[in-house]
Amino acid sequence: MEVLKLENVGLTYFSQNGETQALKDITFSVHDGEFISIVGPSGCGKTTILSIIAKLIKPTVGTIIFHQKDKHTLTGYMLQKDELFEWRTIIKNVMIGLEIQKKNNKNTVKFANQLLDKYGLKEFKKQHPSQLSGGMRQRVALIRTLVLEPEVLLLDEPFSALDYQTRMAVCDDVKDILNKEKKAAILVTHDISEAISLSDRIIVLSKRPATIKKEYQLQFDSHLTPLQRREDKKFQMYFDQIWKDLQYDET
Repeated sequence: MEVLKLENVGLTYFSQNGETQALKDITFSVHDGEFISIVGPSGCGKTTILSIIAKLIKPTVGTIIFHQKDKHTLTGYMLQKDELFEWRTIIKNVMIGLEIQKKNNKNTVKFANQLLDKYGLKEFKKQHPSQLSGGMRQRVALIRTLVLEPEVLLLDEPFSALDYQTRMAVCDDVKDILNKEKKAAILVTHDISEAISLSDRIIVLSKRPATIKKEYQLQFDSHLTPLQRREDKKFQMYFDQIWKDLQYDET
């Protein structure tokens, strides 16, 4: 089922020096449980698309359609850093979005505790972020987003601050959690390998003004973890194709 659709979205910045077209004719849909990655040249507008979906920026043209269910939040946003508050305990960090939205009640507190228990953080609820590893902190940041029950998760390079080994483990962790929670996600990344290991579909953007240059529907066995995908013979094929798309656009 379709949960989100962008139709002919474009964005132009206006200044005293004239107009700068950032995005042009961006059209794609997101379905329940689907993981999409957006890749493209530096500065092409990948994060801008997330900001438009999150309604932080209004597009110049085009429409964004949400097929909202019940009373769920439309989007949840994970940034490059976990942005946990060091003076708050883990459970209180998880609850902060609910507090802001005035949804802090018996049911949501129960749900937050269930998520922490389910994903291996039961013993750390009363600890502070400084007592957790980088991977565990990122798991807390994900749970803080999931507890709002968003329709779509927006992931803006959320693993970039982690070292390589931790990054591999967290990718497996996050993918497993999103699969279990049946959440749709859109990831912006510069890392082609990361996109291939995590995604059902990859959208390749052109240089500015960004248009959708190509889409890849990835054909991996559904049981493979992100790490196992990297060992699959299809992985290198996809990498080479997307690398050529991006290199050609840089010239």
